[in-house]
Amino acid sequence: MTHRVTLNAAEFKRRAHALGLFTKSEQAAAVGVHNSIHSRALRGERELNVNYVINVLLLLGDAHVRGFIRELFVIADDNEKAAS
Repeated sequence: MTHRVTLNAAEFKRRAHALGLFTKSEQAAAVGVHNSIHSRALRGERELNVNYVINVLLLLGDAHVRGFIRELFVIADDNEKAAS
């Protein structure tokens, strides 16, 4: 089963602003994606891949959400991928 996942832009912006992330560039950097990818996600023009979704949850989720994700999934960062 596959799911089409898009971003709820209004809720994302509300939560990002609460963290002091006001510009699309700041938000994209915090999510770990290029500004154009984030802009398209905000406009609903892009289906989200697993990396984007996990990064958003790690960024905007509370401690319980972040802990739950880290308990369930092994997440390799870009430095680990480059070394292998």
